[in-house]
Amino acid sequence: MALPGAMPLPAMVHNLKGTKIAARIKSPISRAEQDRRALEESSRPLERPPNNRFTCREAADRWEEMIAPCQWLDQSKLAAALAFCELFYEFESDPKGFSAQKHGQFRGYMADLGLTDIRNRIGGHMKKEKDEFFDK
Repeated sequence: MALPGAMPLPAMVHNLKGTKIAARIKSPISRAEQDRRALEESSRPLERPPNNRFTCREAADRWEEMIAPCQWLDQSKLAAALAFCELFYEFESDPKGFSAQKHGQFRGYMADLGLTDIRNRIGGHMKKEKDEFFDK
């Protein structure tokens, strides 16, 4: 069944004609500018969050040990890094009480943060192995 009245014009036609409705329609350029600013904000290097973001001091220590040396992390990974530190402390404090579900989350955070590859780990006790395909 057809609707009565004329078909509404698309927003782009209103923009081209310069009709009054064009003033109420947000330009797609402003959305692109917002996206660009959000991308710049999230691509800043990862900074240490304030201590009140951690539930305990030991989790903050895990940040210094595991996350701070990772130069490839940016602000977009902040939530994953915080959760990783909390789970790491929980695992260290009671490894037998650490459930399989939490272990899966722990491994997921490690993969998300790029900590599963031994070549990414920084420390004097780890020897960097030469990769036969990538390191020549």
